[in-house]
Order: sequence, then C-alpha cells, then structure tokens
Amino acid sequence: MSSDIESKSSIEEFDHKLKIMILGESMVGKTSIINRYTNDKFGGRYLCTVGIDFQKKKLEINNKKLLLQIWDTAGQERFRNVTKNYFHSSHGFILAYDINNKESFEKIQYWLDEIKENADTKIKCILIGTKCDLDRREVTEEEGMELAKSCGYKFLETSAKENINIEKTFFTLVSEIMSNFDNNKRDSVSLSSEDSTKKKKKCC
Repeated sequence: MSSDIESKSSIEEFDHKLKIMILGESMVGKTSIINRYTNDKFGGRYLCTVGIDFQKKKLEINNKKLLLQIWDTAGQERFRNVTKNYFHSSHGFILAYDINNKESFEKIQYWLDEIKENADTKIKCILIGTKCDLDRREVTEEEGMELAKSCGYKFLETSAKENINIEKTFFTLVSEIMSNFDNNKRDSVSLSSEDSTKKKKKCC
C-alpha cells in the first residue's frame, strides 16, 4: 500500500472517501477480485478472510478524486454478525456469487435481506458472477441478469484470473454512488429553495 494514500495530506486531496463492501459466500473469489483491482495481481489461492479486512484504491471520475475503501468480508456464518456492523456506513455493495456453484447463487438472497435490514434504502449495489473463465458453469448468465433486474441492480460476469470486467465492476458501482450524491445535492438545494420561498411568503 503506497504511503501517499495513508498520509493525512494525501487524504485531504480527495473529494470523497467511499466505503464499498463485497459480500457473498466463502470461496466465491471476493479476495481475488479486490487484489486484482487494487494491486493488479492474481495469486490463485488465498486463505479464507477472517472477519473483515480492507484495501484502498485511488480513482478519478468526472474530475472528482476518490479514495475507495474496499472491504473484504468473511462469507462464513460465524463472522456474519461482525460483517453486519459495517453495513450502515457503507456507500455501496458488490454482491458476488460463483457461476460454477449454484448454492452460492441461491445464497445471494440472504445477502439481499441483510442489506435491506441493515443498510440505507438508497444504497447502490451491483451483482457479479465470478470465475467466468472456468467451464463448470452451474448458473446461466440469464439467471444472473434476471436476479439483478428484479433488484434494480446492474450485472456483470467477472474473472479475477483473466481480469475480465473487474475494473468495470468498480467503475459502474462508483459511478452510481456518485450519481446518488449528485441527486441528493440537487434535492437538498431544491428543498432549501422551497423553504426560502415559504419564508418570504410568510413575511409578506
């Protein structure tokens, strides 16, 4: 991790610091995706994440300098209470399943329920199918697209090993988060204008 990201002076240069969590069952490749995105590396095998960990990444979108905190969560059930504690302060979620593992796809509903219960109602999410470079497919692309559509999410199939759609996954999600910020700002300005108009009417 580069020292310029960690220094206080560097952090102050960013327009926004965004917290993104990647959710899904154990062994779907969450750590591999994060390492490919942040370090452009693929190690092949990783130990299961214990509890929760994060890495950082600099990004610029629409002339906005962003610092991403990408949180890697444990899929094992015994760590799920720890994971849920981080939901509320997150700006977006990546929900991941392995296209070669039907059960990991079916368990996405659990994570959808957890987001609904513990996160902001306007939270941005993207659904991804991982390990699309393998040929043991148990979940069709159409099934993934249908689930994402039913939730109002974008959908991509990815491969950390072959670096397929990894950058696009994060760019798509972060773009939606920034759009959410812009919409909230416009709503705030609109409400302020309405309040000002009401006050003027009362004074006349």
